[in-house]
Amino acid sequence: MAADVLGYLYPTAGFALLHYAPQSVFPSWYLGGATSFVASAGLFGLLWGSVAFCSGSVGWTVLSHVLLDFSGLGARVHFQDD
Repeated sequence: MAADVLGYLYPTAGFALLHYAPQSVFPSWYLGGATSFVASAGLFGLLWGSVAFCSGSVGWTVLSHVLLDFSGLGARVHFQDD
């Protein structure tokens, strides 16, 4: 049981903290700034971690992340006209 929890928390924390890097180049101007961006990445990390655990593969999580990135969601947030 403890190993399952740590198996979720360590990768989720790493995934979330890794998302501070883009914030040094294009800081989020939304309420909470980089911290809210990293917190949302942590929530996605928990979601994708559960998918990887249940499916036994990171394939679906990688596909989902790539599709989210290719959707341009991040670009719309950072380069929105004022």
